[in-house]
Amino acid sequence: MGDNKKFSQLEIWDDIYFNTVCNRVYLDTAITLMQSVRTYHPGCKFVIGLAETDQWVAENPWVHDLGFDAVISGSNLHPKYETLSQKYDITQLCCAVKANLMKETLALSPRGIAIFMDPDTYAYSALSEVVKALEDGHDIVLTPHLLKGIDAEMEMSSTRHGIFNLGFLGVANTESCISFLDWWDSRLQEYSTDNPMRGYFNDQTWASLGVGFTDAFVLRHAGYNFATWTLRTSILKQDAGSLSVDGHPLRFIHFSGYKSGGLKNTIAKWEVTNSQSAFCEILESYEKHVSEVNLELQARKVSIEIKDISAQMQIDNLSRRVRLAIPLKSKISVFIYQASPKLHRFLKRVIS
Repeated sequence: MGDNKKFSQLEIWDDIYFNTVCNRVYLDTAITLMQSVRTYHPGCKFVIGLAETDQWVAENPWVHDLGFDAVISGSNLHPKYETLSQKYDITQLCCAVKANLMKETLALSPRGIAIFMDPDTYAYSALSEVVKALEDGHDIVLTPHLLKGIDAEMEMSSTRHGIFNLGFLGVANTESCISFLDWWDSRLQEYSTDNPMRGYFNDQTWASLGVGFTDAFVLRHAGYNFATWTLRTSILKQDAGSLSVDGHPLRFIHFSGYKSGGLKNTIAKWEVTNSQSAFCEILESYEKHVSEVNLELQARKVSIEIKDISAQMQIDNLSRRVRLAIPLKSKISVFIYQASPKLHRFLKRVIS
């Protein structure tokens, strides 16, 4: 409660623009996010970057009637959208257009503030600290994956995937921020993939350089971006209807992996159901909200299409992984054989 009182002067959210980016498969969670944001940020605007072609949007005008203040799609989402959509899978594509989406959103905001949230995030209180940092003169606001060093596995994952999680980003309409977004966009057009050998992961590792390129504000607040990567290091508590993380008010949860099933797999793998019972209860409430949105979409014959497309995406992604894995396995096999034919014969017998 103390944090909310401290920032009470900032609770006028008019002309603050939130945005997210996804394709039509994630429309249900994007709508759920938008509704949660509007609960705590009255008067704000919400923009969706829809990763669909101009033609598809023209043939499906209902996307403009889902409650978003603006729908930016296709060539408006990125000048090179067609090229990028052919080059990247949907996850990489949504990362690749993010910098340009932030510029487009900033251009809409009279207050010159844009706040990005992934479609699988959900707000639980006002993001006042973000606005304060940006109105105090900072160019961007980033949240680290980790705020403390406790779990080596999570620490190694963070160093590989990026110090900051780009499921959230706050930006201001300043000269250095626009310069950073231009640079970031140029990198994402070429390198919005997962390439551990060369040291980058989609948009996240590139964005980490923003700390050196701008007047960046690192938001060390445990209530921001609570997710699977903080389950072992921070405890979410619910007391008399108030949600907090390590004594800080919960701002939003990032339900990363919700659509793919990875979220629940991680909870089971780490056996955190007892220590994080509040999180599991909140997850059930989130699922209920998403289901309610899907019922509304189903009434408009939208959710059926989303289900079909989602299944096809899983097939396409699996096929793509198999195509990539075969040549990689072949190269590894050759490398082992060249290093030690004896080891190669042994491994071949064991694996077969």
